[in-house]
Amino acid sequence: MSIDLPPSRIDAGELLQHVSRVVYRDEPLCYGRDGTNRYDAPKRDYGVLYLGRNLPTALMESVFHKHQWDQDTKRSIALAEVHSRLVRAAGVLEDLCLADLMAEGVMAGYFGLNLEQLARRDYTYTQQVSARVHALQLLLPIIFNLAESPTGTQLLSGHISPAREHVFTFEF
Repeated sequence: MSIDLPPSRIDAGELLQHVSRVVYRDEPLCYGRDGTNRYDAPKRDYGVLYLGRNLPTALMESVFHKHQWDQDTKRSIALAEVHSRLVRAAGVLEDLCLADLMAEGVMAGYFGLNLEQLARRDYTYTQQVSARVHALQLLLPIIFNLAESPTGTQLLSGHISPAREHVFTFEF
């Protein structure tokens, strides 16, 4: 059974959070292209920026995203790691309409994926989801809002993750 990919809104004025390393304090937020994160571009042909709707989500995405939960279930952070990070706020300037990957049946019905494929440390399946959603901007412009960054780079609002608390956006 195939279903439509439903939209989800983020209102103008909402603050999203990003945790990055202190050494990047004076740098613009980075759209990663290295292919090491769950929803990165599989061909590394566009960048992805991960943002949290709250601090715990931003921390999990930044600090714990490579943590081996099957080997160590503790969620502790060394003080040196805390001192090496900073929290950045990203203000939403316009209402955004994003693809909602958390909506009921989307991962199975739209993408044909099961929980085991989504939870794997090998990000092949989730990066394929990223590529398909990224490609939708050409087919379904109503789902996405283009915004221009201060540097003039075109940014495309991406999608809400299965955690429903974090958002990732695409760079063009």
